[in-house]
Amino acid sequence: MNYGATRIGILSGSVLMFIPTAGAQDLIARFPGPTSFSNDSLPVYVGDFDGDGVTDVGYGSQFADSNGTKSGHVRVFSAVSGALLFSMKGLAPHDNFGLCVAALGDLDGDGTPDLAVLAPGSDKGGTNRGAVTVISGATQSVLKEFLGNATMSLRWSVGAGDVDGDGVQDLAMTYSGTGKTRTDIVNPVTGTVLRTRTFAPPDWLAEPVIGLGLSSGGDFNADGFPDLSDGWAATGAAVLSGSDLSSLVVTQYASSLGSGGFGRATDLVADSNLDGYSDLVVGAPGGDDPAGLGAGFSRCFLGPNATQAWTFYGSTSLSQTGLGVADVGDFNQDGYSDVGIGAPTDFTSFYPTGSLTIVSGLDGSVLHKIWGEQGGELVTARLDGGVDVNGDQYPDVIVGVPSAITSVGFGSGELRVYSGLLTYGKGTPGTGAVTPLLSHAGGLPQLGNSTFSIELTHALGGAPGFLCIGTLAAQIPAAGGTFLIDPQGGLVLLPIVTSGSPGATGDGSLSVPAPIPGATAIAGITFRVQAAILDPVANSGVALTRGLKLFALP
Repeated sequence: MNYGATRIGILSGSVLMFIPTAGAQDLIARFPGPTSFSNDSLPVYVGDFDGDGVTDVGYGSQFADSNGTKSGHVRVFSAVSGALLFSMKGLAPHDNFGLCVAALGDLDGDGTPDLAVLAPGSDKGGTNRGAVTVISGATQSVLKEFLGNATMSLRWSVGAGDVDGDGVQDLAMTYSGTGKTRTDIVNPVTGTVLRTRTFAPPDWLAEPVIGLGLSSGGDFNADGFPDLSDGWAATGAAVLSGSDLSSLVVTQYASSLGSGGFGRATDLVADSNLDGYSDLVVGAPGGDDPAGLGAGFSRCFLGPNATQAWTFYGSTSLSQTGLGVADVGDFNQDGYSDVGIGAPTDFTSFYPTGSLTIVSGLDGSVLHKIWGEQGGELVTARLDGGVDVNGDQYPDVIVGVPSAITSVGFGSGELRVYSGLLTYGKGTPGTGAVTPLLSHAGGLPQLGNSTFSIELTHALGGAPGFLCIGTLAAQIPAAGGTFLIDPQGGLVLLPIVTSGSPGATGDGSLSVPAPIPGATAIAGITFRVQAAILDPVANSGVALTRGLKLFALP
């Protein structure tokens, strides 16, 4: 890569003019559903099925007609090559095989991860009583099976972590019966029930929405046991102790219009504030504060006392923000776990496409937003994150799009894998208290990528400024914020002018074509980019973006 006063490898030109672009989001891979109307909406990282050192992605298609009407289908794909690694169909019509897919690691010692799959419509234990099948990832043989019965139907299942310390990933399941529900944690190899709790009136937990809020992933009270979160649309959400399923915390929400579906989705975030405890995020897709009817929101509570940390509100009415939430890892590399929040009926025009917003686990600020590609897709919050599948050293996110139209057929649904956001540090807001945002588009920062570009959005319209590029990190106080690039690393300043109406709040954007040379000498180098926009309302007259960190891939 060549360096110079007006040239730094991927960027050139003494004065750059820019044009507005669509949202900068990098699609790594897409996998359509197996049949029309298959509702591909439940993605999960499932482990390394093909032994290439990269975690693979799987998803359930509960409405797929692969073996009869709504028999269901579960498949696993390589996120690197796209190869189909595992495929298993429901046994009978209306089994809905694949409503839940849990990754349990290698249970049988054959070197391939194994799965637990819920079929809530299975008749094996009685009509529509449900079944959870533990399946060998290598041979598709049944390792263990759990059935509903005449009094209790199986309705939800998730991986529960290793609650008894024997090295086996355990399985949590929710049963539903007349006037009561039950949650079990079991050993998926022996079938031994390790934890159980039945909820019945007058217990407030007696009326869950068939366990749809049940999730796992962290230790809320730091006692060494992985805990579970669960939610009930009519009442609230709770964290259940992995040691005995007692309620560590119960939190509720109410407004003049009701509960807002608070608890319809929950997740335990690894640690959003670095205090040593996992935290609870709860979605309320029917919440009406403050954007309007059905705008929805998500709220973060800090463990172990459920202190309210932040609330992220939907920006448009009827968007159902918070229909699902998930820990997506440290997207912006600031040391804190971040959160994905889905809004399946969010829209920017007349037709809703749905959206996924990545927010900072620390303060709930927006880091990135991914939109659906066409009207009616209903990008959902069925997502998983925290795993790097493309080798760029940042966690990526997989998103279910249940109503996507693909070459397979109408409403086949689709699984999409998006690259992690590469921003860090903290920006400085300008006019309207809006902080400009840097991101990138055109694929990964990989050698020979001629379509790569740097994107700036949410800036003051028609404003001059500078794009700053270097290779070394810094934390230098500047303009009421922080300058994130060390001038000793060969700092280059490129003059810029944003598009948009002059002086318009957040209307300024730009796209900087930045084709990456094929020179192997730059492979492995980290480039750091930050934008400074002249804004008379900003502190010291300058609005700073977060830093953008680009790792040059070979």
